[in-house]
Amino acid sequence: NLLGSEAEVSLYWKAGSNAPEQHTGWDGSLTDPGVNVSPGLVERTITGLQADTLYSCIYHANNTTLPAEAWSAPLSFATALGAAQAPVITGVVADAGSVTLSWQDNANTETGYLVQRATEPGGPYTTIATLAADSTTYEDNTLPGAGTFHYRVAASNSDNGSSTDPSAAQTSAEVAAPTTFQEGVSPTPAYAHDVVMIRSNQADTNQEGNALFVGLAESGSEILRGLLEFDLSSIPSGDAIQSVSLHMTTLTSSAGINNVGGPGALTTFDLHTHPFDIDEATATWNTPGGGAPAGGTLGTLLSSTSLDVEGLGQAVTFADTPEFRTAVENALAGDGILRLILANTDESNLGTHDFARFESDDSATPAARPELRITLGSSTFVITSFSHSPTTDEVTLSWSSRPGESYRVAWSSDLSDWSGTLASDVEADPGTTTTRIFDLDAAGLAAEPQVFFRVEK
Repeated sequence: NLLGSEAEVSLYWKAGSNAPEQHTGWDGSLTDPGVNVSPGLVERTITGLQADTLYSCIYHANNTTLPAEAWSAPLSFATALGAAQAPVITGVVADAGSVTLSWQDNANTETGYLVQRATEPGGPYTTIATLAADSTTYEDNTLPGAGTFHYRVAASNSDNGSSTDPSAAQTSAEVAAPTTFQEGVSPTPAYAHDVVMIRSNQADTNQEGNALFVGLAESGSEILRGLLEFDLSSIPSGDAIQSVSLHMTTLTSSAGINNVGGPGALTTFDLHTHPFDIDEATATWNTPGGGAPAGGTLGTLLSSTSLDVEGLGQAVTFADTPEFRTAVENALAGDGILRLILANTDESNLGTHDFARFESDDSATPAARPELRITLGSSTFVITSFSHSPTTDEVTLSWSSRPGESYRVAWSSDLSDWSGTLASDVEADPGTTTTRIFDLDAAGLAAEPQVFFRVEK
């Protein structure tokens, strides 16, 4: 058996009933010459070893004659991971409901990585994942909700267990609660948006007040589409868009119809931009509004989803995509209005039933009305670069930032006590990155054997 550290390893073995008086050492020299070793457990310590290194050794009993078979079987072990083997966090991306961590693998003998999470900077930390050796990324999609979460990533090896101090990297991520836009609900009970369907065989009839039928109807080879318009002008200027999604619900009283596929067949629907103004009180198939052509215009494809249109009360999500986020950003850069059109992906099966019935903004159940969810805020907060000059004993730190924010730069010698402050109220530089240089000698840290840094908002 053995126990390892950065500098030494202790070997234990069982001496037989005819135990000799001496045992050979790591380098072949005699250890404890002249000391009788009784049968039982024997312990010897080997010093001067390097951290994170794989060693092998053999040993034998020593007497006047040494047959070849007296050597033990080879024994291999890895010494413990030290500060130099700590992973370095290279990226943190917070999205609605998830955080993705990336790091640099600096260890050689690790058998895996531990990822831990806490709701307070000092813990307690809970292990949320045990990953394979050489891992460099992890997505945490088990978040309990919105808030600030603190992470620790540590390498471990099988001989020495796991180490979160000092071979751990730490970081934090802010997961924001989404801002929602839903008629009669949020951002305020007075909020209203436009939602209306348009029908090709009732081309001049306004459908305001009805449920939202989308797809194909057999009668008259009809095409059904939905128009949606959301006023986003309440979003603060300059906020980053982390994620966007549209949430809808099928009717609970009357299902859609699908006679194209068998029972349970899925129909795919596409959400597009609609580059024309929408007025649910006047929109028709022939005159959707804003100068749009008949039937509206299927602009950029933002998101798609598939469902069994004959299911009642289904929650349907058009999920986040880069195109969806860009559409919101473009709307905010313009008049603050996001205009959308919803259609069946395949409108070629004319003369069939393949349509869904969705709740509209006139639903008697407010929670069932179309809801747009937008998660705002900075998606990354991480130290982006670090360097130390032995000549000047200065440390240069750069981190992701946003204008208008301020930061505290803290230091610790043990990754536990972060009461040390290098700088407070550091104002963010213009752009997306802030850089500061710190004189360790002036800060009284020159004599510290090791120093860790972190940046706090």
